[in-house]
Amino acid sequence: MPKKPNKKKDWMDLTRWIAFGVLFLICLILSLVSNNNDFLFSVGGMCLTRSFLFASVIVLVFLRKRQLFWPLMIYATAFAFLISYLPLMLSAKIYAIVMFSVAILGGLLLIALRFRKKDKLDSGLWVGCPAFLSLVPAVSLSMKADFTSEMPFWIPPLVVGFVALIATGIISWRRMKKKPENTKKKKPKWLRCLGWSLCGFIISWCIVWGSLTSLNICFDFSKPTLETVKVLEKDIDRGWKRPTLYELSFESDGHSHEIAVPKHFYDEIEVGDSFTVAFLEGLLGESYYIYPGYV
Repeated sequence: MPKKPNKKKDWMDLTRWIAFGVLFLICLILSLVSNNNDFLFSVGGMCLTRSFLFASVIVLVFLRKRQLFWPLMIYATAFAFLISYLPLMLSAKIYAIVMFSVAILGGLLLIALRFRKKDKLDSGLWVGCPAFLSLVPAVSLSMKADFTSEMPFWIPPLVVGFVALIATGIISWRRMKKKPENTKKKKPKWLRCLGWSLCGFIISWCIVWGSLTSLNICFDFSKPTLETVKVLEKDIDRGWKRPTLYELSFESDGHSHEIAVPKHFYDEIEVGDSFTVAFLEGLLGESYYIYPGYV
């Protein structure tokens, strides 16, 4: 049989990913150092840090021999600009609303691009990923608030989760039945099917719960009620998969609450000091407390 010709390495692809990795790594390092550096914590320093993030996405979009479909380029570039510089211009709530709208637009664009026969992988990557990441600011805002209910919106995610669990289980079982059994796989079909079902339950739960809590806060335009409370405790909640939260505990109506505040405010205030919190009813009826500067 004739040997297949060796494919030439695409050095443009290699250069693109190396450049993206270097620029994104610089952005990540500067973000980590900014908490202990006055310049990087300033507006100019944050703009510099976010410029590396913007440049990393631009490199991914444009540094290629064959350019992407033009709606993908426009959407990806707009996403890069908004997620990089918009937090420096708007309040956390307005920023979350804008990015939530970008996510909805991305979902509609993704549906429209599904009818194209070509570039299905590109459309999923360059529209689906930014649309999903655009939900992060809205979810981050809801993490900074404290709901008066111990577990808001637990019924809808539970119902959708069980529906997804059953549907995912049936679909995965049917697909496994059609495919020939691989003797190298030691795990039985029912165990793999159960794993896919649990994944469907967890993912659907997170999406529904995150969407409801985000909608409840982001699109709540009611007038906040301001309350003056005293700091009971201070705490820094760090997590490598999410932003660091600077939290203050206080008491209102006989109940203890905890909200996240900006770092500069956290550093200035001490236990026993008074500060102002905002109380809102919520778009979907779940009331919550939040730092007034975020809304």
